[in-house]
Amino acid sequence: MTDKSSLLSDLDFAAQLAKDGAQTPLLGGPFQLMWSSLLIPTLILHGLILSERLPLTIDKAGLLWLSYGLIGTFLSVRLGKRTGKKLGSNSLLNRVGANLGISTGVLISAFAITTVIGVGMGKLDSTAYNSIIPVAFGLSALNHAVLGGLTRKTYIRASAVIAGAMMVITLLLTRETAIYFVAALGVFLTMTLPGYLEMRGESKNG
Repeated sequence: MTDKSSLLSDLDFAAQLAKDGAQTPLLGGPFQLMWSSLLIPTLILHGLILSERLPLTIDKAGLLWLSYGLIGTFLSVRLGKRTGKKLGSNSLLNRVGANLGISTGVLISAFAITTVIGVGMGKLDSTAYNSIIPVAFGLSALNHAVLGGLTRKTYIRASAVIAGAMMVITLLLTRETAIYFVAALGVFLTMTLPGYLEMRGESKNG
């Protein structure tokens, strides 16, 4: 009897996923567009500072990233309040997507903060900052892979593959200034474009 109940529960869960995937628009597009619109110029400016193409000292890059984090967090809270009122915000897929995004952000932030502390204590050299980029792409690949598997959306699965490739590429560039320019392109492909497609899908379903 327990096995039968468990099977029925699994079938209900699968049916809910299928219904969500077919009928519910994903609402993460605005978040991806917002974060990528902040992240891309931050990466490019950091690269320009490191390559001495801008007359700014390296400590200004730290202020740049601090501003990125504070502005992004503030805007995320505002977007979250607005998105929570939309139809479908409590669907299973949107709850999964939201939790994946939050978890990924927390892990990347924790890695970044630990790196800053490690460099400050002399435990790591300054190139350790660059390792944040491949870690971020790796977590992003996992995020997209899970969501792509649940939704069966091609563009999300493609984003997972691209993010995975960017993880490998940027890992090989951790001692190169070019990593920041390559990462900016990767963010456009794995955040900006998927975010735009999600918003377009939301508009069609709205």
